[in-house]
Amino acid sequence: ITEEIKALFGKLPMFGMGLGHQLMALSQGADTYKLSYGHHGGNQPVKIAGTPRSVIVSQNHGYAVCSKSIKNGEISYSNVNDGTVEGIAYAADKAYSVQFEPTDEIIAEFFTMLFGSQANKVGLDREVPKFVKILFFVLAIAFIAGVLYFCWRLSE
Repeated sequence: ITEEIKALFGKLPMFGMGLGHQLMALSQGADTYKLSYGHHGGNQPVKIAGTPRSVIVSQNHGYAVCSKSIKNGEISYSNVNDGTVEGIAYAADKAYSVQFEPTDEIIAEFFTMLFGSQANKVGLDREVPKFVKILFFVLAIAFIAGVLYFCWRLSE
């Protein structure tokens, strides 16, 4: 998989999260290692590189990218608790990856990196309206309920 990612790198915009973050880093020559206990839970603090700001994110992973092995890209996020790499920006290649579940702000940052000032013109830098979030949440619950009902009916 990393060879396919490497072949596409820089040719089209990419956004990786979770395992995608690790695969993108591996495709660019970085190494990964197993964490002693992993990062699990919904209240994980992540520091935004170059700023005093941190965000609270949801995580569920047992491996991390080795910071010293990163040859291409810059660390964009790091874990406050143990300093591990949580995000890498490959600005020259229009690629971006995060180890955690990204927030609206982080996704908007990716689009701003991709399209620059054009992101402002088309509204990609704005937060998703609350009613859209609620709508997607309701649709997700309805979908899950439908799948569970279907599985229940199959088991009869």
